[in-house]
Amino acid sequence: LKFNDKGARALIQRHAGYTLPEEGRQVVILSKVLAHPCNAGFHPLSNIVLDTFNSVPIRNVAHLAQAVSSCDAPALIFEFHRASGDGKELVVLDRAECFAAEPEVLAQHLIASPCMGC
Repeated sequence: LKFNDKGARALIQRHAGYTLPEEGRQVVILSKVLAHPCNAGFHPLSNIVLDTFNSVPIRNVAHLAQAVSSCDAPALIFEFHRASGDGKELVVLDRAECFAAEPEVLAQHLIASPCMGC
């Protein structure tokens, strides 16, 4: 979280103290898109809350990681709540292209592993 990131701070304040409907539930936030040609056009998205992945409501980050890694559909479809509250933002990515790009994206952004504990 950057000191001057007003959008991130507003998002945190909106969800601070919010009681989630079930134990183990997390608010999953896309804070920044890791730029790569496989996700071109979505780079400006930031600080938005994930609602569903491939039409399945996401409970937490671990659930999202499992859903993405086991996905065999041709597309990865993420549905986010718009920050303004007026509808949803749809992100559709080519699964094969994204999976093939993963090593390059991780190296480009100095990330050792695609998930913690892997």
